[in-house]
Amino acid sequence: MKSTAAMKSLAFLAIIAMQQQEVSAFFPSSILSAGLSSLSKTKIHPQLCDIVNAQDDTVLQITLNIGQQLGIQGLTFEFHTDGNDDVVPLPGINGPHPHLSSGARQLIVQKEGGFVSMAGAQHVKMDHACWEMVWKEDAPAGSLICGFEIMDDYKRNEVTLPKGRAYISFPIWTTEGLKMAREHKDRALGFVKDKNDALDKFQQESNPIRKALQYREACLAAEKCSLYPVKNYDIVPDEDETVQIPKHQDNEEQQDIWLTTKGLIWSKEAPHQILLGSANIVKSSFVSDDHFN
Repeated sequence: MKSTAAMKSLAFLAIIAMQQQEVSAFFPSSILSAGLSSLSKTKIHPQLCDIVNAQDDTVLQITLNIGQQLGIQGLTFEFHTDGNDDVVPLPGINGPHPHLSSGARQLIVQKEGGFVSMAGAQHVKMDHACWEMVWKEDAPAGSLICGFEIMDDYKRNEVTLPKGRAYISFPIWTTEGLKMAREHKDRALGFVKDKNDALDKFQQESNPIRKALQYREACLAAEKCSLYPVKNYDIVPDEDETVQIPKHQDNEEQQDIWLTTKGLIWSKEAPHQILLGSANIVKSSFVSDDHFN
């Protein structure tokens, strides 16, 4: 029989997985997913409209790491809240659950990202850019998603950023959801430590009776690890991996919202999703540069 704490942890994981389901047709398989029921009857986060409208004129500078050899520096996006039609399809508004999306908004490539290869300085051309937020009611986290068309193949050594549709995604959190997620993550990491300690004692024990007892302890610790799989908490950021985003001035009841500074870049060419690498926010218009140093 699973403990109450274990059941709460599994339920929390299910909530995170469910909030990612609405874009599962676009996201790479490495992002949390679960075979849960349809989200067609769920509602959008009640404050999402205000959260989105508060981001007008926000500027983010992003570094992209494609594989281990292609680092694209200086990519700068300027966010606007106007609607936009001449854009790539987005996983929320153009996916299976559009009612959970803010809709496509205008995204200006203020500065192209660049890198240096054997051919010299290269600048990554992007077009048809847009952004959205996707967030289910009562879910601890949502997603900020930027979509764009990469106009050519870009290569450095053996690594290629391919031409075509690409997306950058960052989790966004409420204060309460982030606190709860970190508590569950810390608990999971604690169980991993307990398992490793139990295995070390088992291997070092020479007395057969005590060794059998250590084996039992190791099995119990391993069972707890299976209930709290650490890999499922990769989406949960550490303290230095979030920034608080602007709040809507006319909504005093809006919760504090936190943007994870580490995300993913991936491509979508039906029917496949390909994880290309990582994306890191290195500068923003609403946080001092000292935060990123």
